[in-house]
Amino acid sequence: MRFAGSLILLLILVANSAQSQNLFYGQVFESNTRLAVSGARIENIRTKIKVVTDSAGRFQIASRIGDLLAVQSLGYIADTLYVHDLNFREVFLKPASRQLNEVVVIQARIDTSINWHHPDFRGQRVKYQRDENGFYKGGIAISVYHNKDSKRERKNNRKLTEAKIEAEIDRVFNMAEVGKYVPLRDEALRNFVALYRPSRQVFKTPGFSLVLYLNDAYRKFTQLPPEKQKLPPLIFK
Repeated sequence: MRFAGSLILLLILVANSAQSQNLFYGQVFESNTRLAVSGARIENIRTKIKVVTDSAGRFQIASRIGDLLAVQSLGYIADTLYVHDLNFREVFLKPASRQLNEVVVIQARIDTSINWHHPDFRGQRVKYQRDENGFYKGGIAISVYHNKDSKRERKNNRKLTEAKIEAEIDRVFNMAEVGKYVPLRDEALRNFVALYRPSRQVFKTPGFSLVLYLNDAYRKFTQLPPEKQKLPPLIFK
């Protein structure tokens, strides 16, 4: 009887151990395009275990039947998955959309009274031609000059353009706005914003997407060792 009781206890322990080591396998896709979502975070709500999907959106996580898995990724609406069996499962996330205010163009017209610097003419001053009565008569007039004042003016215009782009970056890439997309807070968020602030060249690249940029930047940030996730200390000489 003692041997039989020990054997039953051993079998129960082995069964419990096997159950605790079960792995749930899955793959995360974008719902609209069925593109794999890499870097998505999967968390077992019961055990608090977290894993990240690979480049093909695949993951495996220790689970058992009845567990709830939280699935979330930057730029997508978070979802919850109920583990009713341990079979391979495909998970589909919906992209998070942010509606921009509509811009209505009421009327378009040419202002012939202004001057501008055209890049095709080496930044020289360009102006619409007008007749003796001040009416627009077609064509443009190019003022060619090479004095120091013109160079200073072009330099100031370039600095003004750069300042406008920097202000535009500041408007969308700050802690309040970035914090809506990445799961970082306080000092970690402050360091992320400082480390991955896009340059003017990157920000003005045709087709630049803030959501895709943040997704890639956050993936790189999480792969850094803790000491690299902080700004280097200032050194005063």
